[in-house]
Amino acid sequence: MRLPVMRSAQVSKGADAINVTPVTTLYDQFRAAGLSRSAAASRLHVLVADRCGAAAAVEVDAARTGNQPFATAARDWLLPALDAYLEAMRGVGIWPATPGIDWSAQLDAHASLLSQMCGVARNVWSDAWLSDARYQVAAARQLAVTSTALDTLATTRPHVTAQVLTLIGRSLAAQEFPELAGALQSRAQIWQGKEAALAITLAQAQLLQQAPTNNANATADTNPPAVKLAKAVFDVSGAVTLALKANATAVGSQAPGLRLQNSGTADRLVRLDVNATSLQDLDGVLADVLAIPAAKVREPLHRRAWRYVLARTRHDWPLSAGLFLHQPDMFLRSVGAGLCDDVSNVLHWIRTGPGYESRVRSLEGHVAPEVKIDGRWETYDPDFGVYYMNRQGQVAGVDELAADPLLITQPLLPMAPMDSTAYSQYLADIYSTTGDSFVYAPYAAPLQATLGNQFKIAAKGGYLDVKADDRVTLPTWGGGTVTLVPMRMWFPPGYTGSVDLPMVLADVSGDATVTMLGQSMEVGDAGVPDVINAYYRTAPDAGITNVRLDRVGPNGVTLTLLANALLFTSPRSLGVAAYGDDRSGLSLVNPVTTARR
Repeated sequence: MRLPVMRSAQVSKGADAINVTPVTTLYDQFRAAGLSRSAAASRLHVLVADRCGAAAAVEVDAARTGNQPFATAARDWLLPALDAYLEAMRGVGIWPATPGIDWSAQLDAHASLLSQMCGVARNVWSDAWLSDARYQVAAARQLAVTSTALDTLATTRPHVTAQVLTLIGRSLAAQEFPELAGALQSRAQIWQGKEAALAITLAQAQLLQQAPTNNANATADTNPPAVKLAKAVFDVSGAVTLALKANATAVGSQAPGLRLQNSGTADRLVRLDVNATSLQDLDGVLADVLAIPAAKVREPLHRRAWRYVLARTRHDWPLSAGLFLHQPDMFLRSVGAGLCDDVSNVLHWIRTGPGYESRVRSLEGHVAPEVKIDGRWETYDPDFGVYYMNRQGQVAGVDELAADPLLITQPLLPMAPMDSTAYSQYLADIYSTTGDSFVYAPYAAPLQATLGNQFKIAAKGGYLDVKADDRVTLPTWGGGTVTLVPMRMWFPPGYTGSVDLPMVLADVSGDATVTMLGQSMEVGDAGVPDVINAYYRTAPDAGITNVRLDRVGPNGVTLTLLANALLFTSPRSLGVAAYGDDRSGLSLVNPVTTARR
């Protein structure tokens, strides 16, 4: 059986072109499952006819193999619905590429989801929806009733359709994981039965919040900046908010940078995504975890969370031994480098968010997290990137590994090279030395004075700079160094006020008087990195959560924040999205240089 990652097609001999769509994927997988051409065609026809209408089923027949383009009237709404249906199923591990799954039976079991998606997509692509959207926007005196307005509303439909269908798809995850329904359904429940109205709300928000922004790849000698529409999206509570987005690519040898700047007269608070990763709070982390395609049938959230932490952390000396680093969202967006206790506690907090029972175990020389599943403790080690199977085929917990250390040195399901420390006698001895094993209660206590998740972009020219290849190397409490990405917030001359920090602070530099760490200090061009580093070496329970700017001189002042280097996978590309209730005055530009003023 062929196992496509995303899309596939069965193409007949002599075809001049391949037109791969969700229709060809469905047909291809029926064929790969052993159905004849006629049986696969019939199966596809019945599925679409029963759930999306007989007329739509007739239209898919000619395009099922990819020999002909799908260019009929139903294309605009049917293909997005089928695509969202497949993506929702892939998200919970129900996908043709997943071994050991009866994919055809799963299509039948969840066919009602396809019915809902087709109904909503057909509605949004109807003339009636377009007319209603035009009327509602005009009635609120927010957009003139013109043919141009109608055309502009029409251009928003692909985006809003995809947004609404993705929201509907969350119901499948809630069905597959009932224990997580509360965390998964918060947004969907607000708009249940009101999907067409939601599409109008999204379209209206996009139209009303357009703002000029420099082309992300513009340089000094290019054409004038283009106008971009802000994207209307959902926040974690289910409300519609706005995102200003830009992507930049390298120009020659110059790595891309993006500057979020504020030309307005009021400060703006924004939340950020960088390279499609949330820099928001724990809810944002959970949303990112849910977006990871399942690696196995019905892969539970606690396992996905383990994979998520693996992908965004690395074993290295941390900046500090302080407990403040164990704030999971902040650690993942801002630091990303730590030892076994750091990543174990971060994973612990992510799992407790949606309600798993979790704990952290301290051993003599190692720290590992455990999660209780079906009444038994299981250990997924985020530091070594492995877990161990017991002799009953279950994921073993710390106590099981202590009682049978051969599960470590002779793993039943190796996930790393056999010469890895993960399978060493050294680690087996650590687990089997039970006298020093205990639940790490201090690390599991609620943390106080956590860092926030909003960036303040100062009025009258303040900005935040991010550059794909920018790096800073800092000392760690263990005597080594760690390399992170600086994000520089610049505040203009004359600015005064308090700045809550969403990331770990590395430096304050420029011309200013600031209050920080309970004391007033004068800041110059050399900055105050030594003061900050000395504080981190004291292993504080709370990080530096706030800086008050009491005086900012003619050159302004820059707060250098730290971002996880693993979020910046390519020095040739960069993407930033800024979310906020009010983004007037904000723009994203690619400056010729991101050097400080």
